Amino acid sequence: MYNATPYASLALLNAALAQVGDSIAAATSITIDVVYDVAAGQGGNSSNVNLVATSTRLGGDTNNSTTVVTAVLSGSVSVTADNPTIDRLPSNGTVEYLATYTVGSGLTGVGDILLTASVEGVDGATIVITGIREVGNPTEIPPSTTISFTAGQSRAIEILYRVDGAVGDAGQTSTIRLTATGPVAAGAPTAFDEEVATIIAPSLTVVKTVHASAVDAQTNTASTLVGNPQPGTTIWYRVQVTNNGTASAVMSGGSNGISDDLSTLPVAYVAASLNGTGSPIAWTTLAEAADVITGTIAGGIPGGGATAWFVFSVTIN
Repeated sequence: MYNATPYASLALLNAALAQVGDSIAAATSITIDVVYDVAAGQGGNSSNVNLVATSTRLGGDTNNSTTVVTAVLSGSVSVTADNPTIDRLPSNGTVEYLATYTVGSGLTGVGDILLTASVEGVDGATIVITGIREVGNPTEIPPSTTISFTAGQSRAIEILYRVDGAVGDAGQTSTIRLTATGPVAAGAPTAFDEEVATIIAPSLTVVKTVHASAVDAQTNTASTLVGNPQPGTTIWYRVQVTNNGTASAVMSGGSNGISDDLSTLPVAYVAASLNGTGSPIAWTTLAEAADVITGTIAGGIPGGGATAWFVFSVTIN
């Protein structure tokens, strides 16, 4: 703006100033107001506003002055946990879990945001944080690190951690917190969010009982057997698995299934006697091979007292 007249562009202002240069009397001055705007996302950046005055006389003088304009960096940061609550099995010292958070920059320009992972509110569940990283980047970085964000940018951040609590700590919780702190130049805005991890664990009991008949075994009726059965006697076994824990017990085969080895006992397995008829949870597989009985349940046995059982018969040698 010059002489109370606003100009729509810098070019128009310079054109007007070129016309008034000769009218400035000796020992006088004029005032020029430069009105400027800062583009979005340029907080913290600097620009130079320069005015040059050149005499039109032969051999005339030239002078200039520069004003450095720095846009204020301000705004906020945000943190949102993808899973505010989650159940975790003990890690057995090796398994790393992930807690994922969305971190957003509400800053008016590019700024370094400090990310800090911490464990809060420990209640018996031992959580060990091993690092953090950006989702999609396999490189782990320390649990406290600075990452540059552009204005309005959001990033998915993962906290890597172990649950070092034992099975006996089932039901105990710990809070995994991610804190974001913006640059001091922006007023150090801070935000955090948390994921509450609860330790869960199966707790299995296996009970094998002996019965005098198939009906007794199916109904879990106390055996009427007296003394030691004579050779040639047929008896029935009932094998019952109960999960009183807080997590489902995987029974998918191999070391995770159930097996009953009869090969060292003075009994002979009765072919085709093995069945799980009436079991509250159906067995995916029940099989006998070389006097070893095995069973699996694809979905596992839920916690809270869920039960599965099967029966079979043998002949006393």
